[in-house]
Amino acid sequence: MHNGRKDFWLSFFLTLAVLVPLLGGFVLYSMWQQNTAAPVQKNQMDVPIQNPTKENDQTFFIAVAAEQPEFLLLRLNGLDGQIRIAPLPAQSVVLSPGGPVLLQDS
Repeated sequence: MHNGRKDFWLSFFLTLAVLVPLLGGFVLYSMWQQNTAAPVQKNQMDVPIQNPTKENDQTFFIAVAAEQPEFLLLRLNGLDGQIRIAPLPAQSVVLSPGGPVLLQDS
């Protein structure tokens, strides 16, 4: 029985001798990758747009599907460096090819 314990501990330490450097290498590699991330992958705030034009002024209509749909107008204004959000009620009337309809029905 004494020989079985010796074999166990020998195999245990040999396994550790192989796995610890491998895991350490993965950890070091992931830390290196995080430090060398491209600037695009990092969050930034208050980044000015170089030479903003009318193309940097965009408006988006956002519909959130739920039991009662919600609607938003999102305006990205690159010239003034502003973001504006305007909630729209679902009972708003919009024009469609078939005539006026409620926004929630369109």
